[in-house]
Amino acid sequence: MMAPLGAAAGHAQREGHWSSIRAAAVLQLLLWCVCLCSFPSSSLGALPFGTNLTKLPLSQRLLYTCNGTVISYTVDPKPVRIFPISPKNKTQPYRFKANGTLTNVGYNDLTDWQLWIGFQHGEVIADAPGLVLSDGLEKTPGALVGNGTSISSVNNPDLLTSIATAEDFTLIQVNFSITGTEFGVGPGQKVKIPLPNNITLLNDGYKCGPLQKESNKTLVVCCKENVTEPIKSKIRPRIKGDITIFYDILNSWENNYQAQVSMEMSEPIGRIDHWNLTWDWRNNEFIQSMKGAQTLEQDLQQCLTGSIFKDYPGMDFTTVMSCQRTPTIVDLNSDQAYDPTNPPGCCRNGSLLPATIDPKATKSVFTLSVMKSKKQLGRELINPPMNWRIGEMNKVGGDQYKCGTPRLVEPTKFDGPGLHVTDAFKTWEITCNKTIALKAPRKCCVSFSGYYNTSVIPCPTCACGGCESLTKASAKCNPNIDPMLLPTYSLLLPPSNRSKIADDLARIEKWPVPTPRPCPDNCGVAINWHVYSDYTNGFSTRVTLFNWDEEALPNWFMAVELNKTVMPTYLDTYSFNSSLVTDLDPVTKKNNTLIFLHGKEGYNDFLLGLDKGLVPGKVQSLMSFDKRLAKATFDVIGGDGFPKKVWFNGDECALPDIYPMNGGMRLSSGLVAVFVAVIVSLVVGFL
Repeated sequence: MMAPLGAAAGHAQREGHWSSIRAAAVLQLLLWCVCLCSFPSSSLGALPFGTNLTKLPLSQRLLYTCNGTVISYTVDPKPVRIFPISPKNKTQPYRFKANGTLTNVGYNDLTDWQLWIGFQHGEVIADAPGLVLSDGLEKTPGALVGNGTSISSVNNPDLLTSIATAEDFTLIQVNFSITGTEFGVGPGQKVKIPLPNNITLLNDGYKCGPLQKESNKTLVVCCKENVTEPIKSKIRPRIKGDITIFYDILNSWENNYQAQVSMEMSEPIGRIDHWNLTWDWRNNEFIQSMKGAQTLEQDLQQCLTGSIFKDYPGMDFTTVMSCQRTPTIVDLNSDQAYDPTNPPGCCRNGSLLPATIDPKATKSVFTLSVMKSKKQLGRELINPPMNWRIGEMNKVGGDQYKCGTPRLVEPTKFDGPGLHVTDAFKTWEITCNKTIALKAPRKCCVSFSGYYNTSVIPCPTCACGGCESLTKASAKCNPNIDPMLLPTYSLLLPPSNRSKIADDLARIEKWPVPTPRPCPDNCGVAINWHVYSDYTNGFSTRVTLFNWDEEALPNWFMAVELNKTVMPTYLDTYSFNSSLVTDLDPVTKKNNTLIFLHGKEGYNDFLLGLDKGLVPGKVQSLMSFDKRLAKATFDVIGGDGFPKKVWFNGDECALPDIYPMNGGMRLSSGLVAVFVAVIVSLVVGFL
């Protein structure tokens, strides 16, 4: 019996209604499960009141109970054994990876955050993108942090509150990653998953609770805002880096201030030609004027739009130096140093030289007038720029500098007229240290040769780049094989003219000739280290510098690190000025003694450029060593007579992996043939 049409329709409506309710319930349950399973916490908003928080992971649970900053630290549970392989567990290195998160769930901004990580397994950090270690004193790769280290962020130094940002996790949270090496941990060891023994926030006004384990690979800690604890002095001790920058506030008004920036080269073998300096303004500041330097761009469009124009609608922006949030600042030419309106120490063509070359050229100074945003009014309210970077104009490859965050230090004192001394209103210090990208191209290279061998060990293939597009062997050249040996005289010829000579030598010596040939080194500066003699009481070397670039190099210098047993035997360099300097090794953290060489003024301190595309600029000198000064024996020809590292104008050069072999009185097959032919002709002539 069929139901009436109206009843059937009503039943269908009721079924559809309850189906919708069930679907909504299922959807809500699915969303709840997704919320519970989601990780990291940045994907999770605040849950409703009454939610059972015990089901959440500890790192997320603390977001609801911690009035401050929640820190989590997770390591990869499977460290990887790496070379060298050691028979002892304690000395076996393993590669580890770790990730961390800081989330501000408090009532106050966390500015210039600094975190302490208590490493305890001999850790060596190889890479920490966007992080500064130990206020910039530690350098990567090779930062020794086995006793712990502090970290801070270059790109995200401040964490705002959820209240101010409407819970924008991109503004209240920061993530970081660390890759490094540790010892005596991992599979088969007592400690399989290494974790730090302590993680704490170093900022004043915070008190961190006990370190808790969320899992066998994750540590979590809550650092609460401690409003009752008196804030310690924010003045921090001064520390030196390879380059030390000071941001001195000379005068301050309600909406603007005058500052002085001074940069000093402290590294004994460091150098920058044509420096450029950049930073990031944090609160819409802009540079109204500048003395002793200039910005590359004014960016008038930025001045006339956005918050800057709203703050100063009546200002004539045509005279403003720069409205860029990230200005690029460069030095003025040396003739501008005579302008009395420019500060002393300015206008050196962008050069920062080591004190050994010129004590007066280690420092560069400029002043600037800064306009603040209307939200930052007040004489005391000054925020220094962040994310400082110093580099060299148009430089590709070579060593770079990594800068730490500004540190408030004791105000700088300035000498006034007579005995009068003035102080800066406030001073921030920024330390910058040299970092070496292991895969980055070099700026110079070294070849090895000796009196006992007729061939030269050339510079490494593609040492200075230029082979990026050649990922594999092409018809032109092969970037992945070792260079072919050369006769000594070929070093005087342009690299493009050496292929045939290398082929001829290989055929004479019956060495294999690869097809295609190895790519050249592509270095503008090439250095040849030649063992000139070796005798009972001493030995001598000859060092030759070739400049294959067209640009001349004034005030050049180089530094040489030899075997520690050999260094005490050094006597003199005859055609160059020489001295011994001490430089801190970024990996071992030990001071190494280096031989510092530079030209004699007016004689050979100016390394000429390439002439007519054929003749390089060249300088040369002999060096002598006395074996009787050594505390232990060493083998000159076996490798001890060659440098371990060489720097030219502050950049570390690429070195060969092998040394010339000692053939004794052995003659090459080609020379034997010539020798036999000469003997035969003499015998025939005699007969």
